[in-house]
Amino acid sequence: PHRYVGDPEIDRLLQVCHDCNGHFDDTIAECANIYHRWRKSDPAIQLSKEEQIMKDFYQHYYEQVPSWVDYDQIQRGIDIFVAFVPIAGMALFYRSLVPGMSSFL
Repeated sequence: PHRYVGDPEIDRLLQVCHDCNGHFDDTIAECANIYHRWRKSDPAIQLSKEEQIMKDFYQHYYEQVPSWVDYDQIQRGIDIFVAFVPIAGMALFYRSLVPGMSSFL
C-alpha cells in the first residue's frame, strides 16, 4: 500500500521540470535552490508558475516533519553508529577488504 505514496507529487514535479527546461537531473536540488533563493530574498518575489510549484513542493517537505518520525529512535541509531563505527571500520579493513583484495594479486 505504501508503494504509491508520494507518486502524484513527484509525477507533477517531473512534469513541471520537463515543461520548464526538460532536465530531470537534480530536480530536488533545483527545488531547494528556488526555495532558498525565495527565502533569502523578499518573499513577495515573483516566481514563475513552474518555480512556484517547485518551491511549494520543497517547502512542504522541508518545513514539516512527518508525524511518524521518532526522534528517540533516530538518536538511538546515531548513538549505536558512533559507538560501533570504529570497530566496523577496522573489521572491514583488516578482515574483509584487504584480504579480499589481496587475493586478486
